[in-house]
Amino acid sequence: MSALAVRTSGGVRERALTGVAELLGGVPGARATAARVRLTALGGGTALLQANAEVRGHRIRAQVAAPEADVAGLLRERVAAQVSRLDAPGAHRAWPGPDRAPVVTGRAGARRVARRKRVRAALCAPDAAALAMDLMDYDFHLFADSETGQDSVLYRVGPTGYRLARLEDTAPPALPVVVPLTTNVHPVPELTEAEAVRRLDETELPFRFFRQAGTRRGAVLYRRWDGDYGLLTSG
Repeated sequence: MSALAVRTSGGVRERALTGVAELLGGVPGARATAARVRLTALGGGTALLQANAEVRGHRIRAQVAAPEADVAGLLRERVAAQVSRLDAPGAHRAWPGPDRAPVVTGRAGARRVARRKRVRAALCAPDAAALAMDLMDYDFHLFADSETGQDSVLYRVGPTGYRLARLEDTAPPALPVVVPLTTNVHPVPELTEAEAVRRLDETELPFRFFRQAGTRRGAVLYRRWDGDYGLLTSG
């Protein structure tokens, strides 16, 4: 097995690296050389541990937050769940998990957009968007809906469900969908970045999907684990 590319080393990170390496070593099609493990201290003895790899041509990402004594074992379990999702296109991952990274609260009005990223939204159907979202351990996925061509977002609702929001169309998809899916029936607002920040400040929602004023493309403002915001824009 090839050596893993590791960002950090020592203690918890070494245990996580060993567990992920052993797991991927037994997975046909896994590219161990594409894997890495990253640790971030959250305070109070809690750590945020993340692994990234490539399996059978798919990128996977697993992220857990837990006491440092437990986080390496939990990460291995999460990576195993991500890999198994490849064999069950109609399945779903449990959400939200007990080891989901906490979000800092109580900072309304003081948050800033700490990260901006423009993405080329992949053209795909909701089922493919759900698979990509689950493999990457995301709570939402920004993509271009293949049925309408519209910038869209898929996100989790409850422990088993998914919801689709398109920029304009609020009708359910015409083609069959395997995952349990509902459709957002509320209009997607057109906002500036500052307006989106203000609206998210006023709620407890994890993110806001909106049409970006000026470009009129889909964008998602979301809460980061450190309490600040991130912004994804289609382009």
